[in-house]
Amino acid sequence: MYRYTKLLFSGIICLFLLCFFVSGNGYALEIGEEIPSFYLKDIQGNDFFLNEYAGEKSTKDFKGIIFSFCASYCKPCKREIPELEILQEKYKDKGLGIFLIALEKEELAKTIIEETNTTIPMLLDKYLVTQKLIGFTGIPFTVMIDTDKKVRYVGSAFPEGKEAETMERLENAAMDVLGIDSGGAARQ
Repeated sequence: MYRYTKLLFSGIICLFLLCFFVSGNGYALEIGEEIPSFYLKDIQGNDFFLNEYAGEKSTKDFKGIIFSFCASYCKPCKREIPELEILQEKYKDKGLGIFLIALEKEELAKTIIEETNTTIPMLLDKYLVTQKLIGFTGIPFTVMIDTDKKVRYVGSAFPEGKEAETMERLENAAMDVLGIDSGGAARQ
């Protein structure tokens, strides 16, 4: 009887976990919402706690952070990363941080770095924890937050032929978060 009860209890727990991980929360973050805290490892094995980068207990000097969720098989991701590299170079001294979050194993994530020749720090999320927390379904998915962890930009996809428009919206949001007056200037 004990064995049957233990087996039943284990089955119920497994079913609960399966339902939790398979069903999304039905939405992606929207502008103005607070991004949930998360913890990941970077590609070098270092810990990344969002609360160290944004929120009331942050210890880093970022005014805004962009997270771009990607994978090695995603061609639009590979088109977006060089554009993010330009933003990183342009605004890193003004307080903008950019992180790639690879939704796959480390070996595959390394191919993204090699193929795009990026210097953007990469976090690993092979268990799709952040995808569950945020609720997005497709990649690339890009979100920018301010120091209070409030979402200031959300972008899904990176449509071919509309890269400039997409990056202009992201750059305008970044300039707003960083307190930079655009003066109507477009991307250089």
